[in-house]
Amino acid sequence: MKKTRKSIIEMTNNEAKAFLLKSESYITSSLPVYLDMGAILNVAKDMLKKKKHSKT
Repeated sequence: MKKTRKSIIEMTNNEAKAFLLKSESYITSSLPVYLDMGAILNVAKDMLKKKKHSKT
């Protein structure tokens, strides 16, 4: 069987960030429209844009 998904630990930092900032990455079942993670993830995106990242 061919592996179709990549583990998050196999992802680059940019791939992991993109994956984690998508609402469909959290819940795979069908949810009512009012339970959209998009608003929370948009706040997280804005916070990441404002924060200066430092390499440790």
